[in-house]
Amino acid sequence: MTAPTSSQTAAHPLANLAGTILLVGAGKMGSAMLEGWLALGLDAKQVAVIEPQPAGEIAALASRGLRLNPSPGAAGEVAAVVVAVKPQVAPEVMPTLAPFVGSATVVVSIMAGRTLQFLAQAFPRAALVRTMPNLPAAIGRGITVAVPSAHVSAGQRELVHSLLSAVGAVEWIDDEALMDAVVAVSGSGPAYVFLLAEAMARRGAKVKGIDLSDKALKVAQLHLLESRLPVRYEKAVVEDFAAAHAGEFDAVTCMELLEHVPQPASMVAACARLVRPGGQVFFSTINRNPKAYLFAVIGAEYVLKLLPKGTHDYLRFVKPSELARWSRDSGLRPDELIGMTYSPISRQYRLGRDCDVNYLLRCLRDA
Repeated sequence: MTAPTSSQTAAHPLANLAGTILLVGAGKMGSAMLEGWLALGLDAKQVAVIEPQPAGEIAALASRGLRLNPSPGAAGEVAAVVVAVKPQVAPEVMPTLAPFVGSATVVVSIMAGRTLQFLAQAFPRAALVRTMPNLPAAIGRGITVAVPSAHVSAGQRELVHSLLSAVGAVEWIDDEALMDAVVAVSGSGPAYVFLLAEAMARRGAKVKGIDLSDKALKVAQLHLLESRLPVRYEKAVVEDFAAAHAGEFDAVTCMELLEHVPQPASMVAACARLVRPGGQVFFSTINRNPKAYLFAVIGAEYVLKLLPKGTHDYLRFVKPSELARWSRDSGLRPDELIGMTYSPISRQYRLGRDCDVNYLLRCLRDA
């Protein structure tokens, strides 16, 4: 864990916090948050961690006063409980935390898919905040979206904001229903597309990006504040956008999205309308077969934990033959099919002939 510097801690609220922060679960994300808190000036003596198998770095912090696996009485007055355990173990973990939650405690969950209603079953009278950090939060460069319950006070919201800001930017929403879109941004297509848009802009392209999610677009705009690239984003339904901008684009990309929409053929047709004669359309998606289920769902979501559980619905995966047919029906000519594979050892993607799981299809619109 990195020791804080005076420049980091001078003005941050965590440096003057009263009470204890209880971190439940010190895996990759929990540890990243803890490191961020300490770097911002939170005294290790004000931190308690519940983790059955703590890493050496966590255990070493006990020498600085951190309380490891304390009893409720030894934790002191808990200002916030941050629950960072895996969602599937939450039902058995949550009841054990009730003795730590007092009348002034705010409970913060970073568990994917666990709603405020679920949290309220364990803490019916507590102030609750459901959050969803994206993957770069694990290295302090993320964006976390948070939704509070009605019991959260202004002071508690400020505290939670301070805790979450240790791993990146924080965006608050009022409608919990939007969290489903945030989960998708955190784990799959839209976040990837924003990075692709910026990469194309760096190469000199004039890039326009569209999405239906206000929160996804806000994430994109926040990223532009850092990159300062001239990418323009707009909230739009692709079919409506295509009707208004038919034939205006030299290239259209639809990446990692077809497997998330209810009518992929309609989206393919809209992409075909957007591209000018002689232009190109690029699709990327996931094949539908047992290997794809094993790798993209079981492997990526449950074994390697590259994506939040529930990111993909296998029945919505798209076979290359289906995508090629939809493309031809829309006036496009499929020209190149290439696979994309991932190595968990090198942590690198490669393009090649293997289209069993992830693949890309390049199409032309003949002049």
